[in-house]
Amino acid sequence: MSICYVPFLGIFAQASLFSVTNLPRDLETYCRIDDKEFDIPQVDTPPTLESILNEPEEEDEPFILEDTCLLNTENIDAHSCETSSLASSDSGDLETNATVHGSVLRRNLLKGISAQIVSAATVSNVIAVGTSHGLALVFDQNQALRLCLGTTATGAEYGAVSALSINHDCTRLLCGFAKGQITMWDLANGKLLRTITDAHPPGTAILHVKFTDHPALAVCNDSGGSVFELSFRRVMGMRTCESRCLFSGSKGEVCCVEPLHAGPELKDHPITHYSLLAMASLTKILLIGLKPSLKVWMTFPYGKTDPASVPLLAWQFVAVQKTINPVLAFCRGDTIHFLLVKKDESGTIHVIKQRQLQLNCDLISLSWINPRTLVLMDSTEKLRVVDRPSQEELETVDMAELQLVYNSSHFKSLATGGNVSQALALVGEKTCYQSVCSYAGQIMYLGTKVNNGTSDVLQRVDHLLKQEKFMEALSLAWSFHEGTGKAVLGLFADPAKRKGVVADKMVEILLQYVDRSLKKCPEQGKIQVMEQHFQDMVPVTVDYCLLLQRTDLLFNQIYPRLVENSVARGVFLESLEPYILSERIGCLTAPVMRDLLSYFQENGMMDSVEGCLVHMDITNLDIQQVVQMCWDNQLYDAMIYVFNSGMNDYISPMESLSPQTVLKLGPDLHELLVDLLCQFSPQQVIAFLKTSQDYRLEEAIQITAKHKLHEATAYLLEKKGDVQGAFEVLLQTGDEVPSLLQRVEEALHDIIALCQRSSHGLNQQQREALWFPLLEAMMSPQKLLKGLTMKVLNSMSSFIAPPAIIQRILQDPVYGKGKLAEIQGLILGMLETFNYEQTLLETTTNLLNSDLHWSLSHLRKAVSRGLHPRQDHCNICLQQYKRRQESEEEIIIFSCGHLYHCQCLQRKEVGVLSERQYSWSCYKCTSNQGTRPMLTEATLDAQQTQAWDHFRTLYRGPSRLAVLTELTHSHGSERAGLSNPVHPGTGSIYHSENVQLKLSPPPLVEE
Repeated sequence: MSICYVPFLGIFAQASLFSVTNLPRDLETYCRIDDKEFDIPQVDTPPTLESILNEPEEEDEPFILEDTCLLNTENIDAHSCETSSLASSDSGDLETNATVHGSVLRRNLLKGISAQIVSAATVSNVIAVGTSHGLALVFDQNQALRLCLGTTATGAEYGAVSALSINHDCTRLLCGFAKGQITMWDLANGKLLRTITDAHPPGTAILHVKFTDHPALAVCNDSGGSVFELSFRRVMGMRTCESRCLFSGSKGEVCCVEPLHAGPELKDHPITHYSLLAMASLTKILLIGLKPSLKVWMTFPYGKTDPASVPLLAWQFVAVQKTINPVLAFCRGDTIHFLLVKKDESGTIHVIKQRQLQLNCDLISLSWINPRTLVLMDSTEKLRVVDRPSQEELETVDMAELQLVYNSSHFKSLATGGNVSQALALVGEKTCYQSVCSYAGQIMYLGTKVNNGTSDVLQRVDHLLKQEKFMEALSLAWSFHEGTGKAVLGLFADPAKRKGVVADKMVEILLQYVDRSLKKCPEQGKIQVMEQHFQDMVPVTVDYCLLLQRTDLLFNQIYPRLVENSVARGVFLESLEPYILSERIGCLTAPVMRDLLSYFQENGMMDSVEGCLVHMDITNLDIQQVVQMCWDNQLYDAMIYVFNSGMNDYISPMESLSPQTVLKLGPDLHELLVDLLCQFSPQQVIAFLKTSQDYRLEEAIQITAKHKLHEATAYLLEKKGDVQGAFEVLLQTGDEVPSLLQRVEEALHDIIALCQRSSHGLNQQQREALWFPLLEAMMSPQKLLKGLTMKVLNSMSSFIAPPAIIQRILQDPVYGKGKLAEIQGLILGMLETFNYEQTLLETTTNLLNSDLHWSLSHLRKAVSRGLHPRQDHCNICLQQYKRRQESEEEIIIFSCGHLYHCQCLQRKEVGVLSERQYSWSCYKCTSNQGTRPMLTEATLDAQQTQAWDHFRTLYRGPSRLAVLTELTHSHGSERAGLSNPVHPGTGSIYHSENVQLKLSPPPLVEE
């Protein structure tokens, strides 16, 4: 909600309008409009407003401007008065009392019009005012005059305009006069449509004239206290008006009437069909329905009140328990009553009294600005903004300087001789009905000097920003963001959109706050003063950035601005520590993290560094920088956390810290780590157990068993050598199956009983729909169990002889007493597995034999192939060799085709003596490839030899010849496998740790 002063067109400054309104933010531009923008549009002989107000009486036709277009507006009333304020003040500025909810009211002086102004009305962007000369002036949103309705001649006959009303679509204007006449005008062209002189008894002034939501229905209230219904009709081109008395003043004068108006969004509300009308007399409240027939739905007496107090009425649609219904607020004196009106299914109207609001002042004006907030004015002319649910007074503004215009002259009916009762005349002393009008969160007050209005929530925040109250502005904006603010206008109803708008505003405030703090920082003085200056700002900024979940704003926009000031930078970095320790901040950007570590290191705050590191996301850190810093400063806890969380490495920090004299990492520490992992990170226990070797098996088994981590316990038992114990531990996970099956059986009995009871009343199709799903539900687990059983049999058949398996199956009570057909599937599956493995073995043997035969044959060909020399002479001495066998000369021929004498090669020293034998190389080929160093035998030291032996043992597998021999032996003799398994310890490669044949049976087809 916002309060702003709306500028108003005028020539003289004797009368002004005060508006309380929910207006767009760009309305401030209207407050600075130059006088030239209010000039009357040019015509052939342009008149002035002063000449219009002093128009001679003999002129009959109204003056209409050429530009008569009106903006699309909605209806609201405001009315007239001519007496001056009862509580005028000579003080200067208006006094306001703004609470923690921010300034709800914003004051802005509107331009005066004329001392002749006696009534006013506003509808959205259109303002209509009445004068004491009987004229009605219509202005647009820029306060430019659009229509001047009536003449001073008719004004002399009818008197002042005492009441105004515009219908809901802004096409008609009703004017009530001080001498009792009523006129209707067409706002599209300024044409007079009706003049009504016989709607009520003569000699009484019109106090109220108001359109209802029905386009052809209005009501009026005269100074005699009577209320009349006005029905407008058009028959044969003639416009008529029929009047019906709804309440006679002889039964008690009515001084206020208020029809129920529903906005366009509520036009289909069921209660709008009744055309409800609230009437306030001097003794009670009446609620009547004009449609479909006249009916009184409720009367409510005031009780004991001050006779001079003014009866007040105001309607507002309010959401109560997710249902929107109208609420009537009425008061006379200092107590505001609320009546909830709703319609039931039978068409009866129910009126439910709500919690009342007790004040300590006498009220003269009552208006709603939204379903939660009321704007009140008391008899001392103080404007009060009150939150209805909490009954909290949000703001108070002294309006004495406004010099509010009162309606006492019309209530005394001075224009018709003053023929009213003393009670009505006494109430009229404080009435300002025609000086106050409200619609859709907008209120206007008619005064003789200044004019005020409402501002929306963002303008209220801006008001605090202009005073440099940044923390108050942030607090107020956050209350709007969370929906806890009071007197909220101008925001989206959708929470997501509302939060988006307010969040953007808060970002703007935070940046302004930072810039202002940097600008206002003392340039000289004690360092403590400068630090305190930023310590007042930085935590507030960090808090709101975290509340808005905008760490990007904090680190990418605010921090770069603070870096320019070294003191601000230090305060910011130090202020991050409590947020990190409380885990409100878990991730920093790389530049901020780098500056944070450097700053703490430079200032000797290494304990703070370690505390922050163990609470942060390590993935965004420079691991090398952090680890080096931890080593240099002996931050062992932080280093362990970095290795564990950042690299999932639990061994390296233990190995690195074990040689340190300051830490003795014995088995008890590793076992403590196992215990902590079992409690807080059980999924990492097995990984740690596999990588670490520094714990004691018995203690680790006890720890994992205590926390019921069966897989980890089984791993440790297997590592210990207790395979049977590991098997029993893993089998414990299936111990819950019997109890689960028992619960299933009990539930099955209940379901069968239900189906049996229900089947008697069902036909065959319905019975099948009931029983077949139950049968399918029972058969599905059997299929699953059968598949699991076959998986176990196939897995164990490689290690257990089939006769032993079949014998064990036949000994089972379930299968042993039945026929062979019940276990036929199991036996056939085992035989299929045996045949499959036998075929696979034979195929593999044939492939290996073929491969070996091919390799050996090629090797034999290569060895037995003869060498043919390219030339018949030695390539060193160039002498021919002797082909006869009787020659004792040794000849050496290389695979490249070069021929040499053995003595020639020895002279060239191209041979290497190894184990009393020469290893020769071709002299010519070696010379063509360039000079190469002679190959020498490589030698390894003892450490390298040990490492090589370990590597060769680790990766060494059986040779192909060994595989072939084993397969041939198994194939030629008794077959190993299902019928005659080979037991461990026989030396078979199938039981080698490095080679293991894993077979998978073919898929079974369900019968």
